Amino acid sequence: MTQSIIEIAVRFLAGGPIEGSAVHLTASISPWGGIDPDTGAVCDAAHPEDGAALAGRIVFVPGLKGSTAGPGALLELIAAGRGPAAVVTPVPETGLIAAVWAAALLPVDSLVLAVLADWANTPVNGATCRLVAANSLSRTGD
Repeated sequence: MTQSIIEIAVRFLAGGPIEGSAVHLTASISPWGGIDPDTGAVCDAAHPEDGAALAGRIVFVPGLKGSTAGPGALLELIAAGRGPAAVVTPVPETGLIAAVWAAALLPVDSLVLAVLADWANTPVNGATCRLVAANSLSRTGD
């Protein structure tokens, strides 16, 4: 049995359409100290999704928290190949934008950055989803 793909319309801030496994974080996270730089997994014992693997996945997160060191920590994850494939937030996050812009200067794949205004449409953990531009959502069937 094949798993269906959930198509989600977003506003892209960096990158473009992408498909992959989703992880939905229910609380904000600090990339500095909240994500293990060696594994790309949540490593904050107080976080509801402690231990969740983020590397290579489409991460839905309500926001970032912490210091200005967060973008640098995220940049290190991207440069090491342990960052998420995409990060989706309900509003633009300055720290994420800074990390993506800096990563564009490196010879690595940067991450896709997008905004999903209707946060009620976030997929469940492990669901396969496809992020598409809000004005290009396709319909399949009636």
